[in-house]
Parts: sequence; structure tokens; C-alpha cells
Amino acid sequence: MESFYLLFNFASSAPVFPEGVDAGQIQTMWTPQYPTSSHFSAYFFVFNALSGKCPEADSQGNVVIKPCTPGQVGLHLTASFDANDLPQMNYYVPNACAQCHGSSGTGEKNTKINYLDTDHWYDRVQKPDGDFQQVAAKDVLVQGGGTAMKTFYDLNAKIRDQNQAVDSTESFQWRAVRKWLELHADCGGPAPACKDQHVPAILRGFKRSGSDTVWSANQEADKKLLPLLNQACFRCHSSFKYHVFEKKYVYDRRAVLQSVIGSGYMPPDRTLSQAQREEMKKLLGQLTP
Repeated sequence: MESFYLLFNFASSAPVFPEGVDAGQIQTMWTPQYPTSSHFSAYFFVFNALSGKCPEADSQGNVVIKPCTPGQVGLHLTASFDANDLPQMNYYVPNACAQCHGSSGTGEKNTKINYLDTDHWYDRVQKPDGDFQQVAAKDVLVQGGGTAMKTFYDLNAKIRDQNQAVDSTESFQWRAVRKWLELHADCGGPAPACKDQHVPAILRGFKRSGSDTVWSANQEADKKLLPLLNQACFRCHSSFKYHVFEKKYVYDRRAVLQSVIGSGYMPPDRTLSQAQREEMKKLLGQLTP
């Protein structure tokens, strides 16, 4: 085994990290040493809550708490990965995990660890449009950031290396984490030099090799559209199929995106008003390369 990632999920209305409360769900992801011919690119596990009370979504998206064996390996993660007021879903391991981590869905090849985009986390609590305005910016990172940013930099550096090790095509996932590392380069040194910083969305765009198409603060449509894509589409399209911060992909497929947004097919777990959909379609039509 090369690396092991452990994530505890807590649900709490408390303004601080909950103490004395069992995690509702526990997720793990581990990767083997590369190169390998006998292992998948990554492996996923979920474990039952230590309280013995496990969430499960019914057909209407309502969460039902059922008794379970504490700490036992589970079959699915129950969650809503986007806005906090939408129906929950059961994401079954490993296919659902692997699909959102950049593989065909089985995890056999090219499965990547998703980088930790602290900038996006800050976006989600911003007023007036953030979905999680009940969270103060100072609480997004432990102790308001500071030395925590150094930890995120080191993790993302390892994630960049893993992304490259399993996919030699300079994938968009690798380009995205490389951009984050460039923007937060001061975190690569000693912890005191690492600032708790939030880079605006329009400055976070990146491009593929051989392309000059990138999101620009000088383009009005870019400045208005990218924050909307960041809010409504980033959850999936930062690791699955494409990354919304890579403008070349968005521009080349703008007609398709207009169609799926207008039809209501996308995004699948977020409720957009008709006015919001029309605004996104209009801005997609105004994009220039």
C-alpha cells in the first residue's frame, strides 16, 4: 500500500467541530504502489457508524436511520454531495466512488485521488450566493487556516503525483491540482510562510497544453458564467468527464451544455430556477475562445 486516506463525516448544527459525537459515516480510500499490474488504481471502503445507527435513503430521498453493526464494512454512502437542502442518495461502493474519481466506474484503471480545493470551500460559504452561509469563513478550515494550509499543500502535492502516476496523459485532474499548487506556492515552504488565502474563481482557470483558451477577468461573460458553473457544476465536473475551470472544454461543448442545462437534465442534484437556467444558457452563448 502506498497511501491511505480516512474521512469521517459528521452532521451537526453546532458552530464548532462536534466533540463526543460518533461520525455518521466513515470513508476510506487507499492506493497501491505504482506501477502495478495486479491491483486496481485505488480501492474504496465505507464503514458503518460506530453508534450502530446508519443512514439510508429511501426512494423519495428521505433519510431513514437503521440499526447496523458498528464499524462493519458497508455497501454504500448516503449523502447529498452538492447543496445542503436536496434529497439524499445511496452511493454504492466501489462503482459510484470510482466514477467520481475519474475512472470508468470500476476503479480498475486511472482512478485518481481528488485534490482538496480549499478555494472552492470558501466559495460555498460566501454571501449572498453561497449554499452554506451558516458556516463562517473562519470556520471553513480548522483554526481559520494558518498552518492548516501547509498540510493541504503537502496533501495536494502527493495527490498530484498520484494523478500523474496512474494516468500519463496529463489528465484534466492533474492539470487542476497543478494549478492549485501554483496558486498556493507559498505554502510549499515552512508553515509560517503559508497564508490562509482564497483565490477568486476567475483567477483559477487553467488550460491544456497547446491551447490559449482560459477564463479571463477581461471578458464579461467569463466573469459572470464561471461562478455559476463553479456553484452548480463543480461538484461533479471537477473530477468526472471534465473540469469547469478548463474553459476550452466548456467553450467547445457550449451548445451541448446549453441543451442539458435548459432541459433540466443537469445538474441532477440541484434545483435551479428557470431564470438561472436561462442566464447560464445566455452566457454560454456569449463565450469567446
